[in-house]
Amino acid sequence: MSGTNYVTAKLLDHLLGSGTRNYTSPTVYVALSSTTPDESGGSVTEPSGGSYARVSTAGTDWVAAVQGGVTKSVSSITRVGTTATATSTAHGYSNGDWIKISGATQSQYNGYFKIQNVTTNTFDYIMTSDPGGSATGSPVCRKVSVVKNNNPVTFPTATADWLAAANLTYFLLYDALTSGNALISGALQVAKPVLNGDTATFAAGSLVALME
Repeated sequence: MSGTNYVTAKLLDHLLGSGTRNYTSPTVYVALSSTTPDESGGSVTEPSGGSYARVSTAGTDWVAAVQGGVTKSVSSITRVGTTATATSTAHGYSNGDWIKISGATQSQYNGYFKIQNVTTNTFDYIMTSDPGGSATGSPVCRKVSVVKNNNPVTFPTATADWLAAANLTYFLLYDALTSGNALISGALQVAKPVLNGDTATFAAGSLVALME
């Protein structure tokens, strides 16, 4: 997901000299949600109670952002089960890059994927389900800008099931310990509940926010 409307406006004001130009990076807090945030930072279902609290981070807790690229044509996408192999001549990608695929008729091929088994003209990625055949339509690919956590992020140990044991599916970055403005969000690579006695910890590199 891209940055929220709030952070996009703040960054544009700062870069172009309009509005409040003296925007500085706040202390950034990591939060969790069981629902998909929207561009305004709304539609968030954050735990409360059970010792849940947002986790503060510093600049050193995040890897420098990787810059995205331009849209490239994809001549074919085949699959074996849920492993897709895309062909794009001289794409210039590397293992571990995050790529947006769009334009395939079968929705399983489209989305944001961390690629692997990269060669000069091909790369693999894992889909959530088997589309049942090769891609049709007019697929294209583009490397997206990415920021990841550089250090583990550890939440307080739960003293009750968070959100009645609902799966937590997204993380968000906020500029305050409570309330505040949502800045960026990203889908968790593995959705799961946090139950009484659990300590939710995200290893370095496992919180990934994509920017278009």
